Amino acid sequence: MPPKDAGVGLARKIGMDEALMRLASQNQNGGIVCLDADCAVAPNYLSALEAIFVQNLPPASVSIYFEHPFPSDPILREGIVQYELFLRYYVAALCWAGYPYAFHTVGSSMAVRADVYARSGGMNRRKAGEDFYFLHKIASLGAHYALCHTTVYPSPRVSHRVPFGTGKAQEKWLRQNDSHLLTYPLAIFEDLSVWLSQIKKLYPANETQFEAQYEHWPEGIRHFFPMDKFWGIHYEVRQKSSTEAIYFKHLFARLDGLQVLKLVHFLRDSVYGEAPLVEAAGALARQLGGLNEMPGPIDLLHWYRQREKNLRAKT
Repeated sequence: MPPKDAGVGLARKIGMDEALMRLASQNQNGGIVCLDADCAVAPNYLSALEAIFVQNLPPASVSIYFEHPFPSDPILREGIVQYELFLRYYVAALCWAGYPYAFHTVGSSMAVRADVYARSGGMNRRKAGEDFYFLHKIASLGAHYALCHTTVYPSPRVSHRVPFGTGKAQEKWLRQNDSHLLTYPLAIFEDLSVWLSQIKKLYPANETQFEAQYEHWPEGIRHFFPMDKFWGIHYEVRQKSSTEAIYFKHLFARLDGLQVLKLVHFLRDSVYGEAPLVEAAGALARQLGGLNEMPGPIDLLHWYRQREKNLRAKT
């Protein structure tokens, strides 16, 4: 295969395309599940997935609960704790801000319904981030489900094969001198919360009403989305939407996970800078009513893990 295509995206695509072909040959619309060879899984992994996809209305896509095992090496252990805490903080912060597509995008713990996979055009060939792009591409094609009563255990090992992700994060952790991972300050997600609450009022807005609402957007977001640019998005989506529900479906297809990540990076680089991960994740935990003191990274990660399982159990 051409070197430019060789990578994890193509590997997933080959396997997922084959799964689609086999399901189609039997006239079945089952689930296509991704798992990496160096992962372990809980004993009920297969039965939990089967139960999801045999129901009458199975979800379009699934994120499966994951936990990285803690290595015996203390440096690698600290690295994987902070990396997983970063992943959980980001998703929890998006959810807290009110973003509708706040879910994990870990390639070794995801699944998709076969017809949705076909409608989306299949997996991309990216050498990294293929999972993020794929799951956000299909987010508007149907319900997303967080499966939290089974577990995938991705490997916490160092890897040089991809430009980012778990293995690369571990390699970077070994090379850096600072023992504190930096992340997006909670203030960024406070801005997102204000912005998203304003967006929820947009559906019936004419240009004059839109301009009045736009003035209430946080300044950094107004710099990222100039008024004329966002009015054009709103107008185009509004013209092809017969109901409010359809409007927001189309709007958030435009404001997908990649666009929101770009916005978060813009606010980090232009307005707020970075914050220590434990400080930011601790601040969010206090906002969520879970912690009154500042725990260490491992205790904080355990809190986020348990909270995620408890929340999903109620949905």
